[in-house]
Amino acid sequence: MLVMSLEATLDTTQTFEPVRVKVSEKGRVVLPMHFREAVGIKVGDVVNLELIDNELRISTFSSRLAKARARLHRLVPQGVNLVDDLIAERRAEAKREEDEAQEWLTKRSNG
Repeated sequence: MLVMSLEATLDTTQTFEPVRVKVSEKGRVVLPMHFREAVGIKVGDVVNLELIDNELRISTFSSRLAKARARLHRLVPQGVNLVDDLIAERRAEAKREEDEAQEWLTKRSNG
């Protein structure tokens, strides 16, 4: 059985009654217009297909990006800027490496 789960990009509470569609000889399935519009699929778009619990899930890049952002937002405390933290961490590491190199050069020249 082929079941399609379409992820809405704007309104995640939006639901539609199940629709039966026919699979062509070449494995093609026509997605009804109201499903395509609900998730923002346009002609020429590339979609992601996943098989989860024997169901085919079709998602758009924008819906996957929105989910990833939401997950990240839940994990990062309010007011924390990961970019600034990463830059500060890299600068501290570069300073440590520079200090170690300077210490090694000093020992070598004195020794």
